[in-house]
Amino acid sequence: MLSRFRHVFGVVFFLLIASCSGGGCGGCGGCAGMTPLPGGFPADKAVENAASVRVSRPGLDFLEKELPTIATKLTNAPNGVIGFDIPTVDPAPAKIADLSIFGEVFLDALVCPDGPDPNANPPRCHASVGIGASTFQIDSITPDAVRIRATIPLELEDTPIQANVSYDPPLVGPVNLGGITLHIGYGSGTCSGGKPNVTPKALPLGITIPLVAETTAPRIGYTKIDVDNATIDLSGLNADDVKICSSCGFATAICDAITNSGFVKGLVVNPLKSGLEGQVKSLLRDQLCTKPNPTLNPACPTGSSPDANNNFCVYDSAKDKCVPMLLGTDAHVELGGFLRSISPSTSGGVDFGLASFGAMNPAPRLPANGQGRSPNGVTLGMVGGVLPQPPSTCVVQKAVTPPTGIPIPDELNPAAIDPATAPHVGIALAGRFLDYSFTSVYNSGLLCLGVSTEQFDMLKSGLLSFLIPSLKTLTFDQADAAAAIATRPQAPPVVKVGGGTDPNKDPLLLVTLPKFALDFYIWSFDRFARVFTYTGDLTIPVNLQTGKGPNNPNGGIVPALGEIKVANGAITNADILLLDDPNVVVGAVSGIFGTVSKQLVGSGFSPIDLSGAVSSLGLNLQIDQIKKLKKGNDDFVGIFATMSKAPGTALVEADTQAKLVAKRVWKDHMQATTYDRAMLPELEIELASSLDDGAHVVEYSWWIDGGTRSPWSPDKHVLIKDDQLFLQGRHVLHVTSRLAGEAATEDATPAEVPYVIDALAPFVKIEKDGSSASVKAWDLVSANDALVARFRLDERELGEWLPVAELGNIAIGDAESIDVEVKDEEGNVGTVRQALRGRTDPTVAATSGCGCSTPGTQGPGGAIALGLGLGALALVVLRRRGAGGDAARRAMTRGGMALGAIG
Repeated sequence: MLSRFRHVFGVVFFLLIASCSGGGCGGCGGCAGMTPLPGGFPADKAVENAASVRVSRPGLDFLEKELPTIATKLTNAPNGVIGFDIPTVDPAPAKIADLSIFGEVFLDALVCPDGPDPNANPPRCHASVGIGASTFQIDSITPDAVRIRATIPLELEDTPIQANVSYDPPLVGPVNLGGITLHIGYGSGTCSGGKPNVTPKALPLGITIPLVAETTAPRIGYTKIDVDNATIDLSGLNADDVKICSSCGFATAICDAITNSGFVKGLVVNPLKSGLEGQVKSLLRDQLCTKPNPTLNPACPTGSSPDANNNFCVYDSAKDKCVPMLLGTDAHVELGGFLRSISPSTSGGVDFGLASFGAMNPAPRLPANGQGRSPNGVTLGMVGGVLPQPPSTCVVQKAVTPPTGIPIPDELNPAAIDPATAPHVGIALAGRFLDYSFTSVYNSGLLCLGVSTEQFDMLKSGLLSFLIPSLKTLTFDQADAAAAIATRPQAPPVVKVGGGTDPNKDPLLLVTLPKFALDFYIWSFDRFARVFTYTGDLTIPVNLQTGKGPNNPNGGIVPALGEIKVANGAITNADILLLDDPNVVVGAVSGIFGTVSKQLVGSGFSPIDLSGAVSSLGLNLQIDQIKKLKKGNDDFVGIFATMSKAPGTALVEADTQAKLVAKRVWKDHMQATTYDRAMLPELEIELASSLDDGAHVVEYSWWIDGGTRSPWSPDKHVLIKDDQLFLQGRHVLHVTSRLAGEAATEDATPAEVPYVIDALAPFVKIEKDGSSASVKAWDLVSANDALVARFRLDERELGEWLPVAELGNIAIGDAESIDVEVKDEEGNVGTVRQALRGRTDPTVAATSGCGCSTPGTQGPGGAIALGLGLGALALVVLRRRGAGGDAARRAMTRGGMALGAIG
């Protein structure tokens, strides 16, 4: 019962912050690579008021009403009833009365001689607590304590007591009256047949829990819920409610003395008090003390160790004091695990912490006498910090000074808001803390990413070659080759908080990455070879909104990126392999930043699921608003949420429909030399939802492949013109809908609209074999069996379109030449002419007597580019591997063959 009940007090106190204690978290891809810090985050390196959290009076009111249901759920209490046993007790004989003429009456008792039996009928020596029928009141009266008052139905049906009775009359001397059996109960009712016939008695219970600054390392200064000094008020457990039932057979005066004896009643009241107090103390310790973590070495924080039963961590300097639960979280993050889904090669780590520090603020005001109900909530200021562990060699380290003097915004200041209308939960993240954190993240190497085709298929060299044509000349193979991008930030990011009204014009967060460098690589000769380095100043607008994810059925916070802008772009390290005009490539590469960024962010991070903190309690946390807050010169990201019961399975979710009305691709602008962002491809989409009944507002959001979402919008006719449409290939547009602002109604199975962007013609090759010829073709987007071709011999009419596979044996007779056209699914046509007699047509790239055509390499210029590319790559391989190596000789041989073919 204790282990299941522990969440109740965690919900009462720091609904969101405590949810990540002990490693729990959300929105970080399963938190791979995260381990708690044994010594905690150093307070002298942390930023005061980096964040602040408030659970308002309405929030506490909601919890008061839901605690009985929550407690019943967590304890698996049948019919909402839990219990504890009254143990066997053998007290010393005691005088229970002085009856004057009858003399003194003595009792030698044995409580519950046969032991407790909760399964007996009625249960023996077993108290029942109607937790499901309890009521709670939660008040924050002073900055150093929270008070919980409850009314709990308590019942003790039958506790037998065997007793020997004796008395000592004045004249006769001591007389032994023999043994009797008393049956004792607790509750509302009477005796019947010598046994208690009672119903539960409403027992008032009070708990005062100190919230003070910790004085023991390693958590000096952090807010501590001091369970060891919590006080439990059981003064309402009244002896008058004890029912002693017996037909003792003695003189009325003696019998009455026994059944009214305070000593006898105390035999039950004292175990009831100690049992209840032990239960509450155990509950508090179980919920609020740090437990050993068997996956860590050491298993407890620095300066502490497991207790004798391995239940809690206790201080080495005070074995009777448990280490309090951290009201927040701290962890070391190994970047390789954290970023494994998007950049497995990233190494390094960061230590971070965000936890409550010092006393709470219970304002706005206190009752005049310090008693009774309070309009207050609970506000906690938090310290936070990020440290690179270790500092990365990927970047030039930048000094960072933790900001000071950050206030708590008025929206979380309980003295400045109406306690009756405040949101249940409010969170504020300080802008200066975010900016400081991003510099520490930069120093850790978190922004040094290595992304290849293995993570994102769109990085294939062929699909990039429409931007940078010479990439294809470096791969040699018919099939596509792998490509990769490595990022090397040259300066820390700068973060500013904005209004969040529009992701492009007024984003909530504007992240600037000065001098951000990207190295482009192509897989060739069994290794990645760098083709060039692109450097530019990036401006990334970010809005935050709510949305569901595959692992977040309750919804969470997701980013929505606006148009990423690049300034001061430049190409370097391109002297050897890049054959295109660097000035042209600069513009083309700038165009793919939006695509790569949106896909990285969307694929690498799940929605931050705040409801995960309370979902096990049967509760939901609906985010009502994410907005900018301001206090003096400081800006904050404010998140406000309302608690509710978790929606049941009968909740109506949207069913979204999406229809592709038109797709427009301006192929002439899909090359490096013709790139124009105003001429991006377009998707015209018609949207509908099952929730659109005319009486409610329905809103829609879309995303491409694994990218980030669009802002929610009520528009049903959408024209999508996005950077992500610039990269060619097969893609899927996902569309979801919901009632406006109602996260729980979002479609859990979004509509999917497959589409293709393809402006590249197929690659075509003709092979002659005696009196016949065959056509070979492949495409970067369309499958080979989807390609069709037609041909003509000499200057005759072109034949009908046939599958390429059917052109494997063309009888050429005495024809002088053959022309072949190959068309892919998008209508792109690749052409090639092959001379069948004598020299090959000089307008066609020729190698070993075959005619070939690939986009961007037709004619002598393409052949020369190919030869120069191979020769240059050979030099690079020689330089990197040594002139005597086998790989170098292979490179020289292949380069020489290519150059020889040109000659």
